[in-house]
Amino acid sequence: MTSAEYRQAIDSLPYGKRLPGAVYLIDPGDDPRIPSLLRITIAELRKRLDIGPALNLLKFHTASPKISFLSYPDFEKDPHPALSESIIVDLITGKTRRDDYRGRANPPILHRKETFLPLTTWEIPASAISPRSTSIPANSPSIATEDSIKVSSQNSFTRHSPLSSHVYSPKSSRNRR
Repeated sequence: MTSAEYRQAIDSLPYGKRLPGAVYLIDPGDDPRIPSLLRITIAELRKRLDIGPALNLLKFHTASPKISFLSYPDFEKDPHPALSESIIVDLITGKTRRDDYRGRANPPILHRKETFLPLTTWEIPASAISPRSTSIPANSPSIATEDSIKVSSQNSFTRHSPLSSHVYSPKSSRNRR
C-alpha cells in the first residue's frame, strides 16, 4: 500500500473520531463500510504480529502510514476507560513499538467514546455511551488522563441528547441563552 492509497482509505472512513493527527475507531472487524484495503491490512497485521482482540481500538495516523492497536479492556463498562497497552505499526518500514500503560499512575483515558463507533444509533450499545462527558480546558494536553478528567469534570455539567453530548462550563459564554 502506498502513502496515497493509505490516506485515501483513511479519508473515506464513514465513522470514527477525527482529530488533526489521527482517526480513531473501534475495531470494525469485517464491516463492509470500511475500505477493504484497511480491513485486509488490519487482519494481516493482527495475524502476522499476533495482535489479539483485546487491542480493540484502532488509531490511523494521518501524517504517515501508521496504525496503532490500542487496548481499552473496560471499553464496554467504564465511561472513561484507561489505556492498558498499545502497538504502533509503521506500514512503510514494518517497525513496531509496544507500550504497556498498566503500571502507570495516570494512564491516558478515552472520553466521548461514542464517537469511535458507527453513527447509527441502533449499533451503539448503551454501555458505550458516557453517562457524563467532560469539558477539557483549552490549555489541556491533547491526550486526556485520569487526573485531567477528574479536574475538568468538577467544573462542568452535561446535558445529553440522543446523538450528541453538550458540555457546559460555568465560565462558558455558551451558557447565556
